[in-house]
Amino acid sequence: MEPEFDPNKVKKEVVLEADPAVEYHPPIEAFPEAVPLLEHEHRLMLDNLTRDTLFVFAGGLGVERLFLHYLMLYSSRKLLALVINTTDQDEAFFLSKLNALPTDQFTPPKILNADVSIADRQALYLQGGVHFITSRILMVDFLTDRIPAKMVAVILVYRAHQLLNTFQDAFILRLYREKNKEGRVRAFTDQPQAIAGLGQLQRLVDRLYVRHVRLVPRYDEGVVETLSKSEPTSIELGIDLPGAMRRCISLISDLLKVCLRELKQSAVRVKSQIEEDAESEAFNSGLYFVTELERRLRLKRSYLPDRQQRLLQDCEFLRNLLRIAETRDACTVLSKLNWFSKDKEALEHSSGWLFTPTGNRLMAVSQELASALSPRPEFAEPPKWTALQGVLDEVRELYVSPEEVPPGGPSVVIFVADDASQLQLTDLLKRGIARTKMDLKKSIRTVTGDPDISPLWDPDQVFPFYTKEMKEATRAVKKR
Repeated sequence: MEPEFDPNKVKKEVVLEADPAVEYHPPIEAFPEAVPLLEHEHRLMLDNLTRDTLFVFAGGLGVERLFLHYLMLYSSRKLLALVINTTDQDEAFFLSKLNALPTDQFTPPKILNADVSIADRQALYLQGGVHFITSRILMVDFLTDRIPAKMVAVILVYRAHQLLNTFQDAFILRLYREKNKEGRVRAFTDQPQAIAGLGQLQRLVDRLYVRHVRLVPRYDEGVVETLSKSEPTSIELGIDLPGAMRRCISLISDLLKVCLRELKQSAVRVKSQIEEDAESEAFNSGLYFVTELERRLRLKRSYLPDRQQRLLQDCEFLRNLLRIAETRDACTVLSKLNWFSKDKEALEHSSGWLFTPTGNRLMAVSQELASALSPRPEFAEPPKWTALQGVLDEVRELYVSPEEVPPGGPSVVIFVADDASQLQLTDLLKRGIARTKMDLKKSIRTVTGDPDISPLWDPDQVFPFYTKEMKEATRAVKKR
């Protein structure tokens, strides 16, 4: 049986090791309640406190949470931590959390980009704390010895799987290892499929200069134990599609399969280099995801024959059309088809699928679904709309005791597939089904009549999360 973890004991032990000649590790103390540390995350940090580790999380397990805890761990003037390979959105999120911490306990983070002068950067390095820095600037500062490499306690690499396709960050880590053999490297990714190929994990480990890889799948013992304490109640609703919508989706799938099959037949040399498992990928997952064959062909798109370029473009368009048919509405599908049929450049770069019998049937079925000949704002709305309306009506009738209400009040969270679906769903909640149908019908023809606005939820209480929260934070970061 493993001993229980005592933060105070670890802190005392670390303080005793704070001699400059001995490697220093920051204490894992109780973090503010704003970012609670789950048990399996606590164990991950404790087990890898003295290791150079690549953390590979399964999607959805919150790799950003563990990364944030490491940022908090190194937010001290005694330590210098460098963060690389983050986007503006990543920085906005982490900064919003770090800036909310008490400044008497945590050193505020800093962003080093082209707007910061060389002299200011050198001064900021000496102040310690967490620094979000661009790869180009960090590489130059390492090469010119502007950064005190011996003082760098750790380099934190976000989205580590991307190092397989870039060399700048790998070169930075090589310079860091040459100048500071005692420093730490910790890398994080939640895209295990990006390193699932033969030898890719070994290549990534070599480029990161780490010795340990910690896999955190959904079935990890610690993860299961933590999440099982708060298991959600899951209710699955089955929704039947109308016959016409089924035919529409089936026709798009048939066209996409034909394009994928012809693409495989026209690329025999490339196809022979692909593993046997990828042979059936075009038909198993190629309807929804880009196949390995398409990825390889896109890398040399400018050298491809005209027919292969046309097929690649058709696969991309039809896959997007299939996604729209499944996640949105018939009017949007017909609007896309109308745009495609009227766009001269798109038709010139197409393989001609629109003029096939299947393409003609797809256009006819889409017009039937969207009631294209009727000037009224009526068409076959997606069954998910009425199902959502029923669920929201049930939510209104639920009784919630005052003890169960969180500080921000009770809330309903709806997850969608993409930004376009988010915008459409926001309009649906604020304006109602009838008014949303009218707005969509206007995209294909002139509409008569003006249905009343009948929102499915209080419009003042509908908030697109990313638009409201993250974009403001991103804007604030860019202004600095």
